[in-house]
Amino acid sequence: MRLATLFWLIAFAALSAGCDGRTEGRGTETDRTSGEVPTIPAGLAPGELASVNGMVIESSDFQQAARRAAARRGGSLSPDDRREVLDELVAEMLLHQAALAKGFEHDPQVRRLMARLFYRQEVAERVPEAISEEELRAYYDANLGEFAVKEGVRIQRILIKITPERADEAAKALAEELRAELVSNPESFAELATEHSEDRNLPNGSPSHYMKREEPPWIDRAVVDQAFQLEEGQLSPVFRSSDGYNILRVVKRREHEQVPFEAARTRVVRKVREERHKALFESYVEELRMNASIEVDETRLESIELPPPRAHPPVAKPRPAAAEATETQEN
Repeated sequence: MRLATLFWLIAFAALSAGCDGRTEGRGTETDRTSGEVPTIPAGLAPGELASVNGMVIESSDFQQAARRAAARRGGSLSPDDRREVLDELVAEMLLHQAALAKGFEHDPQVRRLMARLFYRQEVAERVPEAISEEELRAYYDANLGEFAVKEGVRIQRILIKITPERADEAAKALAEELRAELVSNPESFAELATEHSEDRNLPNGSPSHYMKREEPPWIDRAVVDQAFQLEEGQLSPVFRSSDGYNILRVVKRREHEQVPFEAARTRVVRKVREERHKALFESYVEELRMNASIEVDETRLESIELPPPRAHPPVAKPRPAAAEATETQEN
């Protein structure tokens, strides 16, 4: 069923692409190559090129598909090429009809694809492309926090966990011993972390991404709070967190910095367009909702079993330098 669904999605996307721009060329009866008016077969109206089990392929459908075929081949289409393009449209229509006969329009993947295509063609195109300088400036001024490089620290960490085999006192003693070694030889941090640390997010005690004060909740607040109390190059005392005893070293600090409007301009344009699309989407869906009959079994909604949340979130990978560079400036 999954393979068949994928095949239908491909066919449906191709059919939808072939039907873009239906207003172009609609109603054209004259053969553009000969200038003659062809004989229209019985059952076909002007502008209709072919019929497949009663479903029409319009001349505009063929024009769009033929233009793409000509562009791929780098030239005009021969009569055989034209027939091949039409055969492809017929094949797509047959697949479309076969999928409908199997009820594929009820497949969740197909529904999502149809909804996206409909929104793109019927709703999103209403969003005006032009954005005034005043609107961009107003959005930037009202959302300065979105266009700022936030204060952050890059840390090294050694974590000694408390386990059934290692009691609280033993974990703390080991952490104190390691810190004493670091005081005498700060450059040994990575070596000691590789040997002793049990922090799976910082293998080998390697510097992390720039940690911000608003780190996600799965990062122990004690670690975040301690990190922001340290100066660059400073070693923390041994301190307790929910998962054990810690030693931190701040490798680098970054201060809060506002990105100028011109440097953030591309992001501002994208944000304004996103806001426009969101407002239009919500308005359009609300209009549909007001004119729809919707019934919900609230009891069943509450009783449906859901999978439990994952016990451990994905490990945060250090961000590459290029990603951090784009955070400070996009143009």
